[in-house]
Amino acid sequence: MKHTKLTFGLMTIVFVLALVTSNLFAQPGSGRGRQSGGGMGIENLPLEELSGFEKTTLTFMREEEKLARDVYLALYDIWEAPVFKNIAKSEQQHTDMIAKLLAKYELEDPFVDEAGVFSNETLQQLYHDLVNIGSASLADTYQVGATIEDLDIFDLEEALKEIDNADIRTVYQNLMKGSRNHMRSFYSLLKSTGVEYQAQYISSKLLEQIVTSERERGPVDADGNPTRNTGNGRGQNRSDRQSWGQTETQELRAGNYPNPANPTTTISYELPKAAPVTLSIYNMRGQQLQSYSFGTQNAGTYELTWDARDQYGSDVSSGVYLYRLQAGDQALAQQFTLLK
Repeated sequence: MKHTKLTFGLMTIVFVLALVTSNLFAQPGSGRGRQSGGGMGIENLPLEELSGFEKTTLTFMREEEKLARDVYLALYDIWEAPVFKNIAKSEQQHTDMIAKLLAKYELEDPFVDEAGVFSNETLQQLYHDLVNIGSASLADTYQVGATIEDLDIFDLEEALKEIDNADIRTVYQNLMKGSRNHMRSFYSLLKSTGVEYQAQYISSKLLEQIVTSERERGPVDADGNPTRNTGNGRGQNRSDRQSWGQTETQELRAGNYPNPANPTTTISYELPKAAPVTLSIYNMRGQQLQSYSFGTQNAGTYELTWDARDQYGSDVSSGVYLYRLQAGDQALAQQFTLLK
């Protein structure tokens, strides 16, 4: 019964946040036609007039993505589960993407450069509540992660109904894709503890679609459609086995995005079965720059963001690098480029 009580407690806490976001989404849109990002970077998309709603949601989303990052970092400090450290780095990229939009439109940035500190009082309280709930057990902390991603997907879906600026839509679609991948990870980890996550904000049908589909790779455009990865010239659809470095058995899979890295890249991998996992990064001279040992991980999808630093914390230069993934008796290696 403990976990049932946790779920209702968490729903009560996050309901307060949902009330805040529902007020944002109740505002009418500007009525302008949508534009497609066409796979281009947001810096190449036009600077358009902002509606009042678009200004408000950008400011709020900047801190909501930081909330996810800070909660995951706090939970990693408690449990040392690699999934929280890895996804926290992804959330850092998410909040940085919003920061670029705030700068582009010359909007005030509410970001407080201190972990666990927020300008928004509701988010501030929510941070403390979620960390407190996640400190009870590892299953509880996976529940917190799944709920954060659940709410994030819901908020982004609702916001996209009122947004027509191509650059904002492109960023939000990519944030939502990332949250779906994160949900897949937390759902799998939670299920490994004997608990099946129940949707709290998105529909049960959407949750089922997410967790039963493959991990999404590569960027998407303003309407959520996959775009080509211009860094390596190959498409990022699910059948692109070469770019994903699949083994002949099509079991162990890995890939990284963005490629070229600039300056960070997120290495994602899928395990067909439980296995001890190590991930190492090398330069083209065969020198090992970083090595990560995750112990035994269950079947599922995982992420690690490399920040272009070696094991001593020193920045590495632009060039071609290689990562090698070892999972039990299976291994694969993949090259990628770093541009600074």
